[in-house]
Amino acid sequence: TAIQADKQANKESRRNNPSTSSSSSSSSSSSRRRRRRRRRRKRSIMVSLEVPSYLSDGLSWMWKNLVLPPPQLLIGERDWTVSFMLEEIIWLDLLLIFPMALVTGFVTQRLASRAILPYVFGSGSWNTMIRMVVTHLVTKSLLSSVNCLHARDEEHDESTLAWWTTNLGFDCPAKEELKADLLPTHSTLMVTLLVRFMFVCVGVYLGELFTPIAVTGNIACGKSTIVSRLLRGQFPREEGDPEVDGEEEEELIDFSEEIEVIDVDKIAHEVLLPKRYGSVYQDVLKAFGPSILGQEKDPESDIIMIDRTKLGEVIFDDAEKRRRLNNMTHPRIASLMLQKMIYHSYIGSLFSLNPKIVVVDIPLLFESGPILCLLFSLVCVAGTTPEIQKQRLKTRNPDWSEEHCEQRIKSQMPLARKTKQADVVLWNDCKLEDFYDKVDKFREDCSDRILGTLPLRLYHLILLMGVSVLLAIYFKKHTELLQTLRDTFKFF
Repeated sequence: TAIQADKQANKESRRNNPSTSSSSSSSSSSSRRRRRRRRRRKRSIMVSLEVPSYLSDGLSWMWKNLVLPPPQLLIGERDWTVSFMLEEIIWLDLLLIFPMALVTGFVTQRLASRAILPYVFGSGSWNTMIRMVVTHLVTKSLLSSVNCLHARDEEHDESTLAWWTTNLGFDCPAKEELKADLLPTHSTLMVTLLVRFMFVCVGVYLGELFTPIAVTGNIACGKSTIVSRLLRGQFPREEGDPEVDGEEEEELIDFSEEIEVIDVDKIAHEVLLPKRYGSVYQDVLKAFGPSILGQEKDPESDIIMIDRTKLGEVIFDDAEKRRRLNNMTHPRIASLMLQKMIYHSYIGSLFSLNPKIVVVDIPLLFESGPILCLLFSLVCVAGTTPEIQKQRLKTRNPDWSEEHCEQRIKSQMPLARKTKQADVVLWNDCKLEDFYDKVDKFREDCSDRILGTLPLRLYHLILLMGVSVLLAIYFKKHTELLQTLRDTFKFF
């Protein structure tokens, strides 16, 4: 009866106030329309995002089994099983340890090649000291990475990040979580350390092989003289050796089996030839027109070649045209140069006991940016005085006027800036015989900077250290395994 009385009162109020009843009815109808629209949107979204069951099941299986490494397979395995091997080699060694070792060898070689304290350490002593320090750090990190090769409780929910950090020794569990019956077996620890040392040695070896040396400088400073003397020269004379008379011809020694030269100017000539690998002949011809063509034809393609003198006259006074030409040629030149550097560093020296030293004659090294400088383990700059530079440029090009020679010199980066960024500066402001002696000493100094005082590279030292550690662990009992690792870790 109370409910019926309320309903009757509501009806009477609506009759007495029709405006409020219409507004309330309209508001309620609008709210109902809004709810219907939301339901339709939800249905459309659900329909558009609906994925076939077989595709969703396949994606979830790939995500769980291929993308995310299941941590239970490695942590908690007592013996070296197939799952343990795949987890260790694929997810840890190939994807993390090997790239880190590659970068370590690359950076160590560049740090060891630069004599940071030349008045305290010689180039060879500095190189050997850096290698010993890096070997100590690498061995220490590898020993600490196997401290957590044990099993945790199955109830412990472990994420992928925790799996990585635990198996690399960064996030070891507390002592209370260690259980003696879940520790890895003797063979498991031995094989894990052996595999990690192998991947580290291979990565460091490949990183160390890439050791090109750059020879750069301004025009008429003696870059070509340095390169030719590096290939054919003599061993540096000692202080007590007698001087050779000018009439006697010195017997030159061929160092081409030890040194490989890459001429970037030659690559720049080749990219302007038609029908060559990486040629920009058609692009340059479309950009600057047929006025840059010469009279000679390419013997291989029988096509008229570009006259470099005419091309130089077109772009010399126009900065915009020079920029367009550089944008077309420089990426191709850098790509071909890098391909040759990789080929001679790896393919030609991969299985050689005495790998070749790759020397790159590159005039515009510093103008190309700092990233290109990082590729070289050593940078040598040929320098001379402005007066001698102008005189040599005038002698080499008698048709040029003095003003044109000065413009050519001023168009390049100042030599003072290049000498500040160089590792070695060879000043060509003396007699030719004295400059030859400087180049011969530089050749011997390059071998000391790259190889060091000891004839051992970084991967040799890491390999010797790894063998000694594995032998020390092998001759210990299984019950003394953790104590052996701690003692060995403290020893290093």
